Amino acid sequence: MKLLLTSQGIQKELEKDFLSLLSKPPQDNRVINITTASFGDHATRPKWLDTYITQLNKLGITNIEEFDIRDKSQKELNISLSNKDIIFVNGGNTFFLLDYIKKTGFDRIIKESVYKGIIYIGISAGSYITCPTIEQSTWEHQDRNRFGLTNLTALNFVPTPLSP
Repeated sequence: MKLLLTSQGIQKELEKDFLSLLSKPPQDNRVINITTASFGDHATRPKWLDTYITQLNKLGITNIEEFDIRDKSQKELNISLSNKDIIFVNGGNTFFLLDYIKKTGFDRIIKESVYKGIIYIGISAGSYITCPTIEQSTWEHQDRNRFGLTNLTALNFVPTPLSP
């Protein structure tokens, strides 16, 4: 399993670590950029998402599909991930993200993909959901459970809670 969990994306000090995860040249990698968490606090696409696209572009990765999982079928989710090398899960509201990951069944698809070797990059909320639970997203963070989520069980890629 190849994971890179961050709070602010692939900043300068993480570039070398990120590149070491790649099994082919950066320009040959295909990325699915999951933006769903950002809509938990914003009605429209926030401009700060461009920061992470710029970080990837700077490293030579330009084949990036921006993708919101809300209202997608399992078939659409499977097709979108079928030819990707990297799952890039952006930040935003962790509760909103986890809710949609479970509603759509994307949790099962992510797990299957990551266990098959697709690289997982998490930013903030995208990092929190890799833990056994997302309860830690409220410790020193502004995330609020405004969505009525009662089951905080997450993907469980990492064995302990972390706070990016």
